[in-house]
Amino acid sequence: MSINYFGKKVREARKNTNHTLMTMATAMGTTPGFLSAIETGRSKIPTDWVEKIYDFFKETKSPLDLDELRNAADVLDIKKLLEKLN
Repeated sequence: MSINYFGKKVREARKNTNHTLMTMATAMGTTPGFLSAIETGRSKIPTDWVEKIYDFFKETKSPLDLDELRNAADVLDIKKLLEKLN
């Protein structure tokens, strides 16, 4: 499965802040598998997690834009809905 735009931005920010999936997951109270699934597009992005991810990177001083993350997550939801209709 190819990485999507949302996942790409999250992965870039995570690596730029020297976090592994494990350290980020621990800090956010989730599992590395959950974050990996979000990064790779294997999992739908829960709406509240878009802001949680943004807040996590805001604390680490990573320059992510919340509106950009929200838009990327919305586009993924629309694509997944269209795939189900086909």
